[in-house]
Amino acid sequence: MTPATTSFGFCRGPVDDHEAELRALAGDRNVWIVGGGDLAGQFLDVGLLDRIELTVAPVFLPGGAPLLPGFVAATSLRLVATRRQGAFVTIVDDVIR
Repeated sequence: MTPATTSFGFCRGPVDDHEAELRALAGDRNVWIVGGGDLAGQFLDVGLLDRIELTVAPVFLPGGAPLLPGFVAATSLRLVATRRQGAFVTIVDDVIR
C-alpha cells in the first residue's frame, strides 16, 4: 500500500533529459528510482543519485552481472545503515561526490 502523498510516473530516454521535470515534481521530497542497476547507474553517471538503498536476499551464485554497470570506481559510497527484513538485508549508502 502506498501513502496518499506518493505518486509515480514513467520516463523514457536519457535520464538527464528529465532532471528539471523530476526536480519540479519532487519539490523537497525524494525521488525513488526503480528499474535495476543499469538505470541507477545512469542516474549516478550524471550526478543525480544521492543515496543507494539496496535490498538483497543472500544467495551464493557462481557468477552474475555487476550491480551498477559502468560504476566509476572513483565514486565513493558511505555506509549509512543496514537493516534486516526477514531473509533480506537492506544496505543504505550515501553517494559522496
